[in-house]
Amino acid sequence: MVIERMATVGVGVGVSVGRGDQVPVKVGVGERVQVGDAVGVRVGDGVAGVVEVGSGVVAGTGRVPLTGRSPASSDDEHAATSAKLAGRVAARLGLEAADTRALCRLTEHHLLMAAVSQRRDLQDPAVIKGFAATVADVETLNRLTVLTYVDAQATSDRLWNGFKDSLLRALHDRALKALQAEAGTGRPVERSKEQLLEATRAVLPSGFVAEELQAHCDGLPERYFQVRGAREIAQDLQLAHAFMRLQLLPEPRALEPVVAWQDDTDRGFTTVKVCTWDRAALFSRIAGSLSAAGLNILAAQVFTRADDIALDTFYVTDARTGATAGDTQRARFEELLTRVLTGGTVDFRELIARQRPTRPFYAGYEGERLPTRVGWDNDVSETRTLIEVETEDRVGLLFAISEALTGLGLNISAAIICTELGAAIDSFYVTEINGGKVLDADRLVRVRDGLLRAIRDLDRL
Repeated sequence: MVIERMATVGVGVGVSVGRGDQVPVKVGVGERVQVGDAVGVRVGDGVAGVVEVGSGVVAGTGRVPLTGRSPASSDDEHAATSAKLAGRVAARLGLEAADTRALCRLTEHHLLMAAVSQRRDLQDPAVIKGFAATVADVETLNRLTVLTYVDAQATSDRLWNGFKDSLLRALHDRALKALQAEAGTGRPVERSKEQLLEATRAVLPSGFVAEELQAHCDGLPERYFQVRGAREIAQDLQLAHAFMRLQLLPEPRALEPVVAWQDDTDRGFTTVKVCTWDRAALFSRIAGSLSAAGLNILAAQVFTRADDIALDTFYVTDARTGATAGDTQRARFEELLTRVLTGGTVDFRELIARQRPTRPFYAGYEGERLPTRVGWDNDVSETRTLIEVETEDRVGLLFAISEALTGLGLNISAAIICTELGAAIDSFYVTEINGGKVLDADRLVRVRDGLLRAIRDLDRL
């Protein structure tokens, strides 16, 4: 096997090695090492690293490209090559220079909008700002939106659904506002916190006092007001209000969660909100309860108030049909979650194993398996580390990953779940317990190894 590209402070080297051999490499920050079908990335400035060739599970460490599918993705190369070919075609067709530039630009970024909309936190201003800067103008944004939809439909009608459609529209609308604000042709992208609170007061039911809304907002991070509208804040406050009423009841119900459901039939998913006391492994217990109840998780957002009240939102569908959550699934989820949060015992692994399908979700060629890849990016968000996992989809995958991240001492603030033809590309925005990014290189390697181990263990259920 031949190393396709080795970086030794900017010098490319090709070395022939045997399968299973270990190759010492020395790379600069952000440089990429390709070793046959295995990848190691971003080892550190001047730090020697080791890549094992042909390990089966890619032990890649480092930054996930914005448009890439994983640390080992070839999407960047595919897009660049396609853009060059588009330029040649434009020349043969005799297109004018402006049309040629537009064609090449769209071809170069034809994977970008799907990747960002489906695998990044669209509530993060840094994500929208970075995407808008790449697109650069409204005309390109509109063309790229149409191209993204048509490209997905042309590939397979099974790749698209109402949820992905809503994500594409959300990215377009937020990027449009950013571009218009940059050009001075639209309203400011962000409203002030005071304006948001005033709008929230207008939609709150009677009986809520101004002090309760103020206390709710004072205890939440600034990101909350960047991602929540007035009606969502009002819903959260009503949920927290109902939870606090449980604390005043004479019977012991202080640990019970309050759950609210809302179907979005146009977009084909159900939103489930959970309010309870924050505690260790809360995210994984919610994820485990949803999976055990037969629900598929599309995305999640997590917030905790200063008084330790958690407000977690999950977007789900029926795991078998892809429809909105049914009454039986809702009741089962609430029963399991209440039991595990009030001191009862729930064997999530056993419950999840019962739902395992007879055939794997991933339908590759005979004998082909999709390797598991884990990567991270500390540049895509200003305050959080992005952990990205690509693997074969499995029942209970989000539970296993979130449980591992919790065990590694990380807080999950958002999760974006993307599944295509049995392949899962899951993105997690995490922080250390103290709220900072995960910056230590050795710590990131331990996180990667812990996730790989958790996914392997899931297969043994």
